[in-house]
Amino acid sequence: MEIYIVVLDAIIQKDTGLNSGMKYISIDTDVTEDLSEEEKKVLLNYFKKYSAEVKNLSFEGLKNEGLFDEETFSLEGILLAVKDIKKKTDKEAIIEASKYRSGLGAIAIEYTLEYINGKWEIKQEKMLWIS
Repeated sequence: MEIYIVVLDAIIQKDTGLNSGMKYISIDTDVTEDLSEEEKKVLLNYFKKYSAEVKNLSFEGLKNEGLFDEETFSLEGILLAVKDIKKKTDKEAIIEASKYRSGLGAIAIEYTLEYINGKWEIKQEKMLWIS
């Protein structure tokens, strides 16, 4: 779980203009299949520190809840997601994450992490795309 917190906390701090006035943070936990329901709750609770409601919804879930504006292609909050786990061992991980606010406000970053002194640390990040 810690690895997902590190990655999603890092991406939420990138392009902070996307966070402006956000009413919620939705975290798509679909890719985090290795997490138990209890671990997912801890993950979601961690992000309450940003003073916004935290949801566990994918992009489709947000659309189904009426939280996606079809005219502006935007959200009143942000959607964080782990998009791909390219490598994950006990000592190293390569994970792609994204942050979406609108069709013209989204980013994706690939993070390389190492497990050092009992915690996961980001060693490298590579911007994959920005809109």
